[in-house]
Amino acid sequence: LQERYNSLMPSRPCACCPCCPCCPCCPFATVPAAVADTARPSTGGYHPVRVGEVYNNTIVIRKLGWGHFSTVWCGWDKKRQQQVALKVQKSATHYTEAAMDEIEFLNKAAQQPGRGSDKVVRLLDSFRHSGPNGTHVCMVFEPMGPNLLALIKDYNYRGIPMDIVR
Repeated sequence: LQERYNSLMPSRPCACCPCCPCCPCCPFATVPAAVADTARPSTGGYHPVRVGEVYNNTIVIRKLGWGHFSTVWCGWDKKRQQQVALKVQKSATHYTEAAMDEIEFLNKAAQQPGRGSDKVVRLLDSFRHSGPNGTHVCMVFEPMGPNLLALIKDYNYRGIPMDIVR
């Protein structure tokens, strides 16, 4: 999987921006970005993130996807000078609690060198952001490449070979 990700990454950024996520050569450009309903205000719901907005040090570049709990965005971390994934959790209490549990788990995993922590996504930052739908927990991650559905489709929905899974 790492080899596949590396093969999709450009050897150097494109001329259009520092991390080239808006170009076809970016691995994130192939990830479908279904639209979560962020258009109308809804207490406890999604935050209406917009391309170009800045959250802490992260400039939002494009939507990567969404799920029941959150939306995920490709961003550029101005402080670290690197491409990141920004996860913006829904603001309802149970989603906030789930996000805080996730942050606690990821921080503990990162403090366990040599115990598989290198196999867990790295949480680079977390913070809260207030918006029209409430206060949202935001998490900044290292980018991970294509999502699991893209990998499943690569193998025609017939299962992923064990050597890839390992």
